[in-house]
Amino acid sequence: MTFAQQHTDGHAMPLSVEYSSRALRTRAYVVMSRALGGNVALFGSVFGDIAAWRTAIPDGPTSAPRARVGLSLGLRLGL
Repeated sequence: MTFAQQHTDGHAMPLSVEYSSRALRTRAYVVMSRALGGNVALFGSVFGDIAAWRTAIPDGPTSAPRARVGLSLGLRLGL
């Protein structure tokens, strides 16, 4: 993520400052599938990830969340 600010200094001269944010994330997930019959299966997954290492933008907007958890459910159709 890149964030840029534009200001004017004390002499009304334009000043632009740019910041960058980076993250190395680690992810784990579990996937389960259960056949319902024929080519149809019930599908579910749970995942979580965490930023093992990241840089922050000083006095800027918040960067990506440090950790996330997700869930997905659905039907899997085979051909």
